[in-house]
Parts: sequence; C-alpha cells; structure tokens
Amino acid sequence: MKFFWVFVMRIGLYLFSLSGILFHVSLFSRMYRFQMSYQEVLKSEEFQLYLTDSRFLREVVFITSFALIIHFTRMMNRKMGQGMLWDYISGKYHQPIVVSQVFLFLRVGNSIECLKKMGHFKYHEFLNQFYFSTSEHILQNGGVIHEYVEDLVVVRWDINHSKAMLGGLNTFMSISKGIDKMKSDYHATYNFIPEIEAAIHQGDVVGTEIGELKTQIVFHGDTLNTTSRILDQCKVLGFKLLLSNDYKKLIEKYYPLNFESAGNFELKGKIIPISLYGLSNVEAK
Repeated sequence: MKFFWVFVMRIGLYLFSLSGILFHVSLFSRMYRFQMSYQEVLKSEEFQLYLTDSRFLREVVFITSFALIIHFTRMMNRKMGQGMLWDYISGKYHQPIVVSQVFLFLRVGNSIECLKKMGHFKYHEFLNQFYFSTSEHILQNGGVIHEYVEDLVVVRWDINHSKAMLGGLNTFMSISKGIDKMKSDYHATYNFIPEIEAAIHQGDVVGTEIGELKTQIVFHGDTLNTTSRILDQCKVLGFKLLLSNDYKKLIEKYYPLNFESAGNFELKGKIIPISLYGLSNVEAK
C-alpha cells in the first residue's frame, strides 16, 4: 500500500484503540476510587461531564499525536534505511569519516532472462517482491540495506556489530533457503525462479553525506570496487558465493568453515592479485 494510506489507516487505528484504552482506564480508576460498579460510573454525572467537557477529547488528541509522531518517525526511518534518520540527525557523516564495514553484494544472476520473459512492468513487480522477501532475512542477520541498483542489493555491517562476522554468510544462506521455499510461488506467478549470486568483502571505506537538495549518506573506497569485481567473477568461476581473502581471515578465527579456494585473480583496476574462496556445506547460524 502507498505510504499515505498506510499512515491514514494507522491514524484511525491509533485513534480508535487509544480512545478505547483511555475511556476504560478513566472508568476503572473511578470504580476503584469511588467504590462504584461499572454501570454506576458509566451513568454518573461526573463521568458524563468528563466525556463531554473536552477533557477526554484533549487527552485523546494528546496521546494520539504523541503516538503518531513516534510511529511516523519509525516509518520514515524504515523507508530511509535502518539507522539512517538518526545518522542524519546526529550528523555522524556530516564530515567524511573512515569506517570499517563488511559488504554483501547480492544480485539475481539470471535477471536478463527474467526481463526478456516478463517485460519491464512485470519485471519490476518481480523485483519488488524479491526485495520485499529478502528484507526479512537481512534484518534478522543485522544487516543494513545500503542501496538497490536494478537487480543488485548492497548490504553492509559495521565491523564492530555483533553479527558482522557471519552476517553476510547467513544472509546469503537464509535468502537461498527462502527462494527454495517459494519456488512454486515464483513459478506460478512469474514462470521464473530467481538464481542468486553474491560476493562478500570487508575493509575501510569513507562514509559521508553528499548533496544538498537530495542528501544521501554514501560510502566511497576500494572496498566497494573490489566487492563489485568479485561479484563479476561468480559467473566466470561458477560459484554462487565468493569471499575475499580479507573476509575469510576475519571470520575463520572464530568460525571453522569449509572454504574452497577459487584461486588468485587480477581483478579489473587492481594491481595486486586477490585470493577468492567459495563455500560449501555451510549452514546458516
């Protein structure tokens, strides 16, 4: 549903719910204080006056407004991306800062086939549903959705986050299992089953606000370029998931996983060859 109608519906829901709660709290408090029955309080002149002399209305408006401000802020925070609203307010990235991040680049590997089959509008419908279904898996594993670029979603974790170590791996495995469960739905609706491929890398990037009329928090650096190049190798090497050597070193200290060496590669724009690894027999934690 459109943001506007969701907000309007929730205004109605809050107004109805909070009015009912306030009505009964006021009524029950009078029952306790005056030792009266429910019906006696309800019919009492004092309670009827409370309902009609604007006191009750003012209290409903106050608590509903307060609840809506909180909820609107939460909705905007969700629309902008987890934590982004607070980052704007606090000015965390007002000046460029260096931060260590883990990045997961995940895309629909057979999206061109999908586009040819469906056409642009149906393809958009598919991508919207696909991204909607992946969001739950990303949130469960502590990831922050950085951006969508056509069939690509970029997810990040702060290196100090408790789930940063295996967050990327578990997100990929969880999404893969989710697709397996929804195969029949995808086939019935789109006559198409998405096949995902992903790359995970970690390193330092520069985070900063950019733009005045349309401000965004963006990240720059070689880490992002490298992750993109690693993703391009998925089709070449026949892996659904590739990890950089840096990310492998980061997590193998804590989690003994079964890595499969994919070899050393001179990625485009890189002078020093980089070691890549695929994974097998990994269960999401």
